[in-house]
Amino acid sequence: MAFIALDLLVALAIGTLIAVTTTTPSFVLIGTIGFMGVARSYSAIVALLTRDSTLVGNADTYQSSLSLLGYLLPDLAALDVRMISLYGDWQFLPDDWPLRVVSTLAYAAALFALSVWALNRKKFA
Repeated sequence: MAFIALDLLVALAIGTLIAVTTTTPSFVLIGTIGFMGVARSYSAIVALLTRDSTLVGNADTYQSSLSLLGYLLPDLAALDVRMISLYGDWQFLPDDWPLRVVSTLAYAAALFALSVWALNRKKFA
């Protein structure tokens, strides 16, 4: 339950930031869903390209570009608990999962702080 709550916290943080900075209400939903899709899938794509680089042309450039996302987004796919709940075995989590949890919490806190900063700078009519 804690890992699911962590996913929801990141979704709430990015949704808050988008809601504060944009003027279009529908972009909040679309942007949040898009962000969560990318944050959950980019590490799996990098791992797939590491195993089989013949899937795309110029795989090294593609893989390095996707690896750059690791510095901008939390790796939510590493904290996925579906396999744990399905098989009842904790071996599906990475060995450094406590560090990933802390970094994801720090990412959510940074997004909330950025949201507060953007809200304070916003001029209301």
